[in-house]
Amino acid sequence: METPLAHLSGGQARALMVADTVLVSRCPVVLIDEIENAGIDRRRALEFLLARGVAAVVATHDPLIALHAPRRLVMAGGAMASLLLRSKSEETLRSHLDVAQDRTEALQARLRSGQPLLDPKENV
Repeated sequence: METPLAHLSGGQARALMVADTVLVSRCPVVLIDEIENAGIDRRRALEFLLARGVAAVVATHDPLIALHAPRRLVMAGGAMASLLLRSKSEETLRSHLDVAQDRTEALQARLRSGQPLLDPKENV
């Protein structure tokens, strides 16, 4: 509350805009371009939107984000190529990919904070 908007990082400002759009403005539809580049937890942001009944139209190149959507509009050559509904098998695959992504992000966090990835006593 005490931090001026100008002092926020780009990702923090974008996260604040998403929250503001949903909580304050109460927009029924939100258009988001490349949420994976916002510096925010993209899965949590999408869950946040969907839990509040907001129709989120997300442009993405991230296949995992695309698999989180119950419907995917595929664009090609500047036009709609197809509309895909997420299948049960894709939902299962998404769950496995989420686990792998969580592990990757945990390793990235360790690297960023200067921690070793493995216990020095462990054999690789």
